[in-house]
Amino acid sequence: MPSVIPHLPVGTQVIVRAGRGAESGHVGAIIGVLPDSRYQVRFSNGVEAVLRRGDLVVRRQEQGGMFEWPGADDD
Repeated sequence: MPSVIPHLPVGTQVIVRAGRGAESGHVGAIIGVLPDSRYQVRFSNGVEAVLRRGDLVVRRQEQGGMFEWPGADDD
Protein backbone atom coordinates (compact mmCIF):
# COMPACT_ATOMS: atom_id res chain seq x y z
CA MET A 1 0.00 0.00 0.00
CA PRO A 2 1.53 3.39 -0.98
CA SER A 3 2.19 5.81 1.85
CA VAL A 4 0.09 8.97 1.92
CA ILE A 5 1.80 12.28 2.63
CA PRO A 6 -0.56 14.48 4.66
CA HIS A 7 -1.46 17.87 3.27
CA LEU A 8 0.30 20.88 4.73
CA PRO A 9 -2.24 23.16 6.40
CA VAL A 10 -3.04 26.66 5.20
CA GLY A 11 -0.78 29.13 6.98
CA THR A 12 2.27 26.84 7.04
CA GLN A 13 5.46 28.74 6.24
CA VAL A 14 7.48 27.01 3.54
CA ILE A 15 10.75 27.46 1.64
CA VAL A 16 10.95 26.66 -2.06
CA ARG A 17 13.65 24.06 -2.70
CA ALA A 18 16.73 25.06 -4.67
CA GLY A 19 16.45 24.58 -8.40
CA ARG A 20 12.67 24.99 -8.49
CA GLY A 21 12.45 28.14 -10.60
CA ALA A 22 12.49 31.84 -9.85
CA GLU A 23 11.14 31.30 -6.33
CA SER A 24 14.01 29.02 -5.25
CA GLY A 25 15.03 29.71 -1.67
CA HIS A 26 12.17 32.13 -1.02
CA VAL A 27 9.96 31.88 2.06
CA GLY A 28 6.20 31.95 1.64
CA ALA A 29 3.00 30.82 3.30
CA ILE A 30 0.49 28.30 2.04
CA ILE A 31 -2.77 30.07 1.25
CA GLY A 32 -4.65 27.17 -0.33
CA VAL A 33 -4.58 23.51 -1.35
CA LEU A 34 -5.85 22.67 -4.82
CA PRO A 35 -7.86 19.50 -5.60
CA ASP A 36 -4.85 17.99 -7.39
CA SER A 37 -2.76 18.35 -4.17
CA ARG A 38 -0.72 21.33 -5.37
CA TYR A 39 -0.29 24.30 -3.05
CA GLN A 40 -0.99 27.98 -3.54
CA VAL A 41 1.88 29.87 -1.90
CA ARG A 42 2.12 33.63 -1.30
CA PHE A 43 5.54 35.21 -0.84
CA SER A 44 6.33 38.33 1.20
CA ASN A 45 6.49 40.45 -1.95
CA GLY A 46 2.87 39.52 -2.74
CA VAL A 47 3.71 37.17 -5.62
CA GLU A 48 1.75 33.91 -5.62
CA ALA A 49 2.75 30.57 -7.11
CA VAL A 50 1.26 27.09 -7.42
CA LEU A 51 3.76 24.44 -6.37
CA ARG A 52 3.89 20.72 -5.72
CA ARG A 53 4.71 19.27 -2.29
CA GLY A 54 8.12 18.12 -3.54
CA ASP A 55 9.02 21.73 -4.31
CA LEU A 56 8.52 22.80 -0.69
CA VAL A 57 10.28 22.43 2.64
CA VAL A 58 8.48 23.31 5.87
CA ARG A 59 10.35 26.32 7.25
CA ARG A 60 10.36 25.06 10.83
CA GLN A 61 12.00 21.79 9.73
CA GLU A 62 14.71 23.67 7.81
CA GLN A 63 15.40 25.92 10.80
CA GLY A 64 15.75 22.87 13.01
CA GLY A 65 18.42 21.41 10.74
CA MET A 66 16.19 18.61 9.48
CA PHE A 67 16.79 19.59 5.86
CA GLU A 68 20.10 20.03 4.09
CA TRP A 69 20.37 22.25 1.04
CA PRO A 70 21.93 20.47 -1.94
CA GLY A 71 25.58 21.39 -2.21
CA ALA A 72 25.65 23.01 1.24
CA ASP A 73 28.88 21.19 2.09
CA ASP A 74 30.58 22.05 -1.20
CA ASP A 75 33.49 24.49 -0.98
